[in-house]
Amino acid sequence: MIPDFVKEKYKAAIALDLQEAEKLVLQTCSEACLGSVFIIIDALDECNESEHRRPVLGFIQRLREIQRVRVFATSRYYPGDIHHAFCTDPRIAVKANQSDLTKYIAHELQGSDRGGLIDDVLATKIAESLLREAHGM
Repeated sequence: MIPDFVKEKYKAAIALDLQEAEKLVLQTCSEACLGSVFIIIDALDECNESEHRRPVLGFIQRLREIQRVRVFATSRYYPGDIHHAFCTDPRIAVKANQSDLTKYIAHELQGSDRGGLIDDVLATKIAESLLREAHGM
């Protein structure tokens, strides 16, 4: 069940700044009608560290203080602020293997419309370069 105040914000189609979004999420999480609340944050490492990530990490910490809230965040490994924020939490390391990457790149290069711009030799060089620099991502 989605609280009415969330529906109203959605219908208004107004972009929220971080403070407004935080207030809306915290208000939603405190609704008595909700049981457990699961919040998923993807690609945390892609937030600009000084401008956005510090406030987002602070917000995540405030969310984690609410008993019924569970946070699942994804990020590349960063030894700094993200590592520190989640240092006591369980982690799942996901790393692609060379075979998976090779299949994926081959599929993407075969399935794309190259428009005559990329011949097989160049496609092979692109694939080799991507595989060499991917480092399991």
